[in-house]
Amino acid sequence: MLNFHGLPHGGVIFSVADIAFGAACNSSGGLAVSMTIAYMTAVPAESRLLAVARDVKQGSQAGFFEVVVTDEAGIRVAHVHGVAHRVLRGSRSRRETAVPAARPWPGVIAVVYGRNPTAPGSHGHPN
Repeated sequence: MLNFHGLPHGGVIFSVADIAFGAACNSSGGLAVSMTIAYMTAVPAESRLLAVARDVKQGSQAGFFEVVVTDEAGIRVAHVHGVAHRVLRGSRSRRETAVPAARPWPGVIAVVYGRNPTAPGSHGHPN
């Protein structure tokens, strides 16, 4: 989806970051509460975006995450600060304190969005 300048819409960039943030905070037993995004630069329509989320700090009730969105050249497109609320699965009370996630949190989640250079119809396709 492009904006009226012919560049990727900010909502697309936000969505890519949101997917990475959601995977990261859900993996550590949290539910997304807020995201704040700062757009650093515009990118061409055919750009491939990479969003990498990392855990900054995990408290007993809140988790803090950083998401960096870059283009295929590694240029920073956006920076996101995310906050998640940690809850017990099946908890009846919102006042209960969270416990660590059952599965290990790897520390980094990456999401790629854009054209596949080897897909039919792309510029990099051999046919």
